[in-house]
Order: sequence, then structure tokens, then C-alpha cells
Amino acid sequence: MSKIGEPVAFPQFPALTERYVITSPDPDEVRRLMDEPLARFFSQTEMYTLHAAGDLFTFAELDPNFKITDPQSIARRVNRALEIFRELRK
Repeated sequence: MSKIGEPVAFPQFPALTERYVITSPDPDEVRRLMDEPLARFFSQTEMYTLHAAGDLFTFAELDPNFKITDPQSIARRVNRALEIFRELRK
């Protein structure tokens, strides 16, 4: 697993830190962004990799059942990315 930046701790959101390792080259900005609703959202997910900077983010999901040739699998992945996008815009 590659990391970008330094680890950012969120002791006030234990369910989030049980599921994810959060790193950032700008920890203060991540702390500003990670409010309770966003922490709750990610606490209910797992196996996501998210890289964000400015107005851009990339999303990947570690899913051994993902089938690149299956349109429904791809649609689910796109829908998850859109859901994350909506959460980040709040």
C-alpha cells in the first residue's frame, strides 16, 4: 500500500480509523474537511482508496468480485464514485 503524506489521526471518529488509514501532505486541510457526517459516511464503507486534491479525486474499490467486462459492475462502481462526490461537496 502506498501512502502520500503523513498519517492523519481522527480519535474523535473511532469507527472511521478502524476501517481506514488516512494520509495527506496537508493534514490540517483533511481535518477541516472531515466533519462528523463525512466520517459517518466513510465509517459505513470499506475497501475504498481515495486520492483528492483541489477539485479532483480518484476512487478505487478493492473488490475481488469486480468484473471489468460486466456493465452492471462498472455501473455500481461509477455510482459509488458519484455518491462519494456528493458527500465531498457537502
